[in-house]
Amino acid sequence: MISLVGMTVQARSEIPEAEKTDQGYYLTEQEMIELAEQIKEMQKKISILETENKTLKDRLSSERKAYEKAIEQANKTIKLQEKQIASLEEVNKILEKQVGPDIIEKLTLILAGVGTGQLF
Repeated sequence: MISLVGMTVQARSEIPEAEKTDQGYYLTEQEMIELAEQIKEMQKKISILETENKTLKDRLSSERKAYEKAIEQANKTIKLQEKQIASLEEVNKILEKQVGPDIIEKLTLILAGVGTGQLF
């Protein structure tokens, strides 16, 4: 028999013959082989999971970069639109000064009169 002093055997439920003592577990050679095979399988699974984890992290990183680029482009578009609005507001102010409120009021009254005339 082989002594595993101070080792935790989590596969205890799968190896019912393992004898527990005050110093640890005593395993036969066959039980040690089975345990070693389980450990190898777990190591394979860990390796696969680590690879998947790295792949997912890489995807997440590239998606974050794409998201940041999209946000940056949207912010540029917003800034351009704000400049266009400011420019159009300035042009509107200039036109209002050139046309004057009297002409605008007269046009409004004329259009109101035309609209009223259409009713009768």
